[in-house]
Formats: sequence, C-alpha cells, structure tokens
Amino acid sequence: MNKNIIDLKKQIERNIEHHIHEIIGLDEESYRTSLLSLIDTCDLELGTSYVLIENRISLNQLLERSSVENYLAGEEIRFEKVQKNEPYLIEVIDPRRYLGLSPEQAETAFATGESGCTIFEVVSIYFHLKEQFNERAVDSLLSWFRVDYHPTLVSVGGYVGIGAHWHKDTTGNMGVVSKRTKILSL
Repeated sequence: MNKNIIDLKKQIERNIEHHIHEIIGLDEESYRTSLLSLIDTCDLELGTSYVLIENRISLNQLLERSSVENYLAGEEIRFEKVQKNEPYLIEVIDPRRYLGLSPEQAETAFATGESGCTIFEVVSIYFHLKEQFNERAVDSLLSWFRVDYHPTLVSVGGYVGIGAHWHKDTTGNMGVVSKRTKILSL
C-alpha cells in the first residue's frame, strides 16, 4: 500500500480519536469510510507529504482538539477557508525550509506553484506532524493579525500556542510553512 495512503489513514484515525467526526455529526465508521473513499480517488504523488485539512470544524474547535492555546483575540485573526465546509488535502513542503526567514523573505523565495498556509492549515499540519514543530515557531502567511502581523504557532519548551509575528522579523527559530498551491478536493 502507498505510504501516502497509510499516513492519511493515520490522520483519519487521529481525527476520530479526537472526536472530530462527532462535531460534524458523523459516526466513526461513516466518517472513516467517506474520507477513505474520497482519498482513493486522488492522484497522490509518492514521496510527498500530504495533510488532511478537516474544514468542517471551526478554528477554535481545531485548536481545542490540538491542545493549542490561542493568545490572540480570535476576532482579530483574519483568514479565508480555502474550501468551504469540505475536507481537502494539501501537499506540505518541508516545514523547516524557510526557517530563519521573515514571512516577507519567505514569500519572495517561494517557487512557482508554492504558497503559504492559513492559520487553520498550520494548526492542522501541527496536529498531524507534531514532530516537525519541535522548538520553533511557524507563521501562517495567508492569515493576518491586526495590520502587519501573522498568527504564529509556537512550540517551545512544552508550550504550544498561537501568538503573532511581525511580517518583516527574521528571528532565528521562526519560519513559514508552505504548501503546493494545487489542493486536492475530497
């Protein structure tokens, strides 16, 4: 079986363990079956890292399930959901690739077909790939807090929370996570 499918099955099971299926009104088996049948129809490239974005829940529900504190005023975080109330897959580019670059610098370094992520996507990536977030902070380039700050997931010393990071700051263990602009609708 394709490693991508195995990884995505683990992500589905993690969502079930955290009762995400209940929030959207499905039992475990219906949730599992519906996502697996949709994933089977996707053309997944070998050797890439995909993350399931469960867009049928709110950011606050995702933060709660992910055990991530939000230290920003929620109403001041601005982002648009990529897909309205439908789960989708994103291809994550190495979350450490832009470590040490400001959000502004990372954005100009993106390759063709690459973009930043929303705060919803960053928290989803953290939820499924926690090991790649140790002792660092990750900016959500497609989300804004106030005028020129990005919501940032900080995972340092056992603390995991959402803070804010200035668009031009180049602090060492901070960076931007990116994805391929083409998303896979499920």
